[in-house]
Amino acid sequence: MKKNILGLIILLIFLTTMIFGQDKSDNRFKIIKQYRKLELLKTLDLPEENEAVVLPLLNKVEKNRETHFDNQKSITQKLRKALEKPKDDKKIKKLITELMGNEEIFQKKEKKLYLELQKHIGHEKFAKYLLFQMYFGRQIRDKMDKMHRLKPHDFPEK
Repeated sequence: MKKNILGLIILLIFLTTMIFGQDKSDNRFKIIKQYRKLELLKTLDLPEENEAVVLPLLNKVEKNRETHFDNQKSITQKLRKALEKPKDDKKIKKLITELMGNEEIFQKKEKKLYLELQKHIGHEKFAKYLLFQMYFGRQIRDKMDKMHRLKPHDFPEK
C-alpha cells in the first residue's frame, strides 16, 4: 500500500513538472529518465558499497543505448532518402552494411557491459535489471493512463 502511494506521489510530481515545464518535450524526457533511474535503484536495492561501481556502469549502458539509437536514426534517415531518390544500389548497400555494423558494435558493447554489471550485482539482481529493462516502458504508460482516468474526487481533501 505504501509503495502504491509513494509511486502515485512520485508520478504526480512527475506529471506536474511535465505540465508546467518550459520546454515540455525536453523536460518530460529528463523527468522520465530520473524517474526511471529512481525506480531502477529501488528495484535493485543496492548496498552503498556497490553503488559507487554499479551506477557508472548503468550510465555506460544507457549512454551506449543512446549512442546506438542516435546512430541508427541517422543511418535510417539516410537510407530513406536513398530509397526516395533515383536508386543508387551502391549507396543503399553501403548504408545497409553501416546499419548492420552499428547493430553489431552495439551488441558487443552491451554484452561486455552486461557481463561486468552481472559480476558486480550478482545473478538475481541482474535478472531483476533485465526484467526492469523490458517492462519499465509499459509500466510508465500504464501509470500515466491511470493518472488520466483519475477524477478530482479520487484525491483526498486536506
